[in-house]
Amino acid sequence: MGHLPNRKTDKGDILENLISIVILTNNSSTRHIYETFKTLGNFELIFLTRAAESLKTLKTLQISSIFVELDQPMMSEVDFVSELRGSFPSLKIFVVSEFFRETQENVFGNKINGFISKPLSLDKLYKTLEIIRENAENEISDDDENKIENHPLVEENKRLSILFEISKCLVSIKDFDQLLKSIVEQAKDALSAERATLFLLDEENNELWSREGTGIGQKEIRFPASMGIAGEVVTKKEPIITNSPYSHPKFNKEFDQKTGFHTNNLICVPLINLNGKTLGAFQILNVSSENFSSDDISFANSLATSTAIALENILLNEKNEKTIEETEKLYQDLYQSQNALINETKRSIIFEIKNEIASMISEPEASKISQLLQNKLYELN
Repeated sequence: MGHLPNRKTDKGDILENLISIVILTNNSSTRHIYETFKTLGNFELIFLTRAAESLKTLKTLQISSIFVELDQPMMSEVDFVSELRGSFPSLKIFVVSEFFRETQENVFGNKINGFISKPLSLDKLYKTLEIIRENAENEISDDDENKIENHPLVEENKRLSILFEISKCLVSIKDFDQLLKSIVEQAKDALSAERATLFLLDEENNELWSREGTGIGQKEIRFPASMGIAGEVVTKKEPIITNSPYSHPKFNKEFDQKTGFHTNNLICVPLINLNGKTLGAFQILNVSSENFSSDDISFANSLATSTAIALENILLNEKNEKTIEETEKLYQDLYQSQNALINETKRSIIFEIKNEIASMISEPEASKISQLLQNKLYELN
């Protein structure tokens, strides 16, 4: 970490112009690092939640820098940074995240002044502040901002970069239920949709089932694998996009009727692993714009591929763990059976020896000798 005790005097000139720094975060686990950082410099830290309401508070403060922590590779979190830059064009803004390290240029453009990759450390905070101060003259101009926003490839590059970050996030998750929840949240956010549901194929019962989706609560739902649009997608292994679902012959209106929800448009794509096996279907409902587009279905297909790989990894790990547990139980049962057999053999041998001895000497003496033999045999076990 370096000679941090000397930082206060060695780096005081770097921090002397920083009156106050706002930390926008929903993560309490990093607060102690910022608090330690605060003790090594002559500046103030203000903690606010990363939320739209905090923008109003920011406008009442005299600040020069903002740290914004991003917890997930989600479009809404990226858009929050854009909104932050639009509201505070002259402030230094830098992102703190375990994501976007390789893709920050495509995702943020010149909306940020610096980037700190997690895990967070004091050295990283100081290094970033040095870079920010050295480049203080390179302010973002309105012309530069307009060029970036109006470039035709910017949104596409941003989307692809976020897809890359989502894929990395998914394959790093080891818990099955957590993965299902993350997939649904990421898909809904990335496509600015109202709902998303992940259906998995139960081959043994020929059913599609889900226990993770927005709008279905925590309960598990099941239906025949050929039913509805999801069933059609699984059967034919082809995506379906419809902006008028009630006129689609495979659309099942029953769920809308039960919940009071109204499906305006939807995309449903198959989950297919690297071996071409169908694992289920991924359905996204009610995009915030008027209709789903061909770009949306391309994105959903790519996300489905990443999802299938992540699901396969977890299912394989669970299968391996189950195999190990079954093998351990088998060895334990075998060991217990072996011990039972050995003990039974010992008792049988002792009984035979006792009978032989009893025919030659008195019963009390024979019992005493057999007990001694029994004790010696068990000592050898």
